[in-house]
Amino acid sequence: MTADRHHVHHLLLALGASANGAVRILHGISLAFGAIGIGGAWLGVLQYLLFWALVLSFGACLMFSIEFWRRHEARQSEAASRPAAPSAVGQSPVRVFE
Repeated sequence: MTADRHHVHHLLLALGASANGAVRILHGISLAFGAIGIGGAWLGVLQYLLFWALVLSFGACLMFSIEFWRRHEARQSEAASRPAAPSAVGQSPVRVFE
């Protein structure tokens, strides 16, 4: 077993969230799912409906994260295969509209 960077907190960090922000987002999602479960039980929503709503939500999250990592890795491999840009030191700025 080896560590990797394909966990949801790494996805949030790659999207630009800070470490504290990622924790807050994950806590918020947990709170929302807990509130939905407790609210559904309190309102008498059938348990199988709550279960399938959870399964569908998890599936959507999984598909989003898989697609994000696929695109993220493609961008990284494309950037790694591109030659480095020439240094702009000592060059005058490009003027497009004159």
